[in-house]
Amino acid sequence: MIREPYKWRMELAYLAALCLYLFLLFVNQTELLILLSDREQALIQKARYLCYLVFVIKLISVPVYSRRDLLFGAAAAVCVLLCVWCSHTRKLAFTALAVFAAYDCDGRRILRCAFAVFAAGLAATLLLCAAGVLQNVVLDASRNRQNLGFNWVTLAPIYFLFISIAWVNLRGARVSWAEILLMELCCVLLYRATNTRLTFLLNSVFLAVAAVELRLLHDRWQLLRALGRQSVILPLLAVLLVFAVQMAYQPSGFWLKLDDLLSERLSLAAQSFQSLPVKLFGQQIQWNGYSLDADYLKPKTGAVYNNVDCSYFRILFDYGIAGLVLAVSLYSWGVYKAAAAKDPLLVWSYLLVLVFCISEQWILELSFNYFPLVAAARLSPRPALPDRRIFFHAHAEGGGV
Repeated sequence: MIREPYKWRMELAYLAALCLYLFLLFVNQTELLILLSDREQALIQKARYLCYLVFVIKLISVPVYSRRDLLFGAAAAVCVLLCVWCSHTRKLAFTALAVFAAYDCDGRRILRCAFAVFAAGLAATLLLCAAGVLQNVVLDASRNRQNLGFNWVTLAPIYFLFISIAWVNLRGARVSWAEILLMELCCVLLYRATNTRLTFLLNSVFLAVAAVELRLLHDRWQLLRALGRQSVILPLLAVLLVFAVQMAYQPSGFWLKLDDLLSERLSLAAQSFQSLPVKLFGQQIQWNGYSLDADYLKPKTGAVYNNVDCSYFRILFDYGIAGLVLAVSLYSWGVYKAAAAKDPLLVWSYLLVLVFCISEQWILELSFNYFPLVAAARLSPRPALPDRRIFFHAHAEGGGV
C-alpha cells in the first residue's frame, strides 16, 4: 500500500503539472505565441511533454483502483485509442491522459488551479494588449469586435465565463453582492469590446441565478433538489435537444430566422450531415474556419467555410459515435458526483456548460474548460455553512463520491 504522504505528494505533482499544462494551452490561444522565437516555441513543446510524463506517473501511482473504475477506465482508454487512430489526431489522447490522471485527485483543488491560471492569464493578456505588446485587432468594425490579444474575438469572454463559474463555485454562499456586481461589470465591458452575445447572456444568467439562490434564497436550490441524482440525465438531454432541433430544421420561415440568430450554425451543421458520414470511431476532417491570418469573411485556407461549432456534432464527426458516448458519459458522471456531494451550485454549473456547448465546440477543450478534469476527479461533499439548506433531501444520507 502506498503511504498517504506519498499519495499527497503525487497529487501535488499532478496539480503543479496541470497548472503548467493549462498555462501552456492558454498561451497557445493568445497572440503571444507569434512573438516567440522557434527555440522558445520548441521549449514550450518540451514542457508539454514533461506534463504528460507527470500525468503518466500519477496514473500508475494510484494505490488501488476499484474493479468498476478499472473496467470502465480500460474500456474508455480503448475507445480513445480507436478514436485517435481513426481521426488521425493526437489531441484527444493528450486530453484523455490529463483527464485520466485526475482520478483520485481533489476536484476542488483542480478548480482552484484552473481559476488561478485562467484569471492570471486573462489579466496579463489584457494588460499586454493595453500596453501595445499584443495586437488588438478589430475584426468587424460594424460590430466593434476586438480580439483583445487573443487568437479570436470570442476567447476573452469565454475565459471570463469559466473564471466566473470557478470563482462562484469556490466561494459558494460566501460570495458577496460586490463580487457578483463586479463580475457582471467585467462581463458587460467584455461584451462591449467583443460583441459576443451568447457568452455574455450565459454569464449574466449564471451570475443572476447564483445571486438569487446564494444571496436571496440562502442556498436552497429547490428545483435541483427536486431533481436529485436524476440530474445525471442532463448531458443526455442536451444531446437529444440539439439533435431534435437539427432534425426539425428546414431552410425556410422560422428556421431561417433562428439560423440567422445562431450565426448560421443550423445550416452549417445540416451541410455537414449531408456531406460527411457518421462513423463509429470518427474520421479525419479538414475544418475550414475564420482566422486572424485572413479576411474576417473568409476561411484561412481560402476553401469553403464548413466549421461546425456545436460540440456534440463536432465530436460526432471527429471522433464518431463512440467519442460522443464517452463525452456524454464523462459529463453524466461529473453531474452524478456533484449531486452525490450535495453541491447544487456545481450541478447548475454543469448545466450551464452543457447549454454553452450547444453553440460552442469546447466541451473537451482543456484550454478553456476544466469540467472534464473535475468530472474525473474525487469530489468531497460541499463544505457546510450555517445557513445551508438540505440539498437532494431524499439522498441526504448518501455521502460523497
